[in-house]
Amino acid sequence: MKTENKKMKVGGFIFRSLITILIFPAVILFVSGNWLWLEGWIFSLWFDAMFLSNMVYLYRNDPALLAERSKAPGSDNQKQWDKYLLTGAYLMALVWFIIMPLDAKRFGWSPYFPVWLKVLGGVALLPSLYLIYGEVV
Repeated sequence: MKTENKKMKVGGFIFRSLITILIFPAVILFVSGNWLWLEGWIFSLWFDAMFLSNMVYLYRNDPALLAERSKAPGSDNQKQWDKYLLTGAYLMALVWFIIMPLDAKRFGWSPYFPVWLKVLGGVALLPSLYLIYGEVV
């Protein structure tokens, strides 16, 4: 298979990026019930930054890998167990993205966390970018 066939088209790349930039914060804030929820905005923007920086990096440096990772679970010659594993991982992430704002803002199931702990948690997200890029490089 030629490399050109494996590369994601520019339109598809822009479309996927825009969907993520717009939809992810909207879902988090809608489910939270408060469009002015600061922590929700911070998390949404951090997630968008990680996602987009990873996509841009792959688009420039390894477009074939980006195209491969963008395929639906079970496509091509993927093993059956891998299809179920990826589908389960996507479902768990979706449930997490829905439960998180319900807990943190709308219903407050967890106890209140002090500001210093929230800041520490935000700073602890910084190494996650290294881990994402460490997997790519």
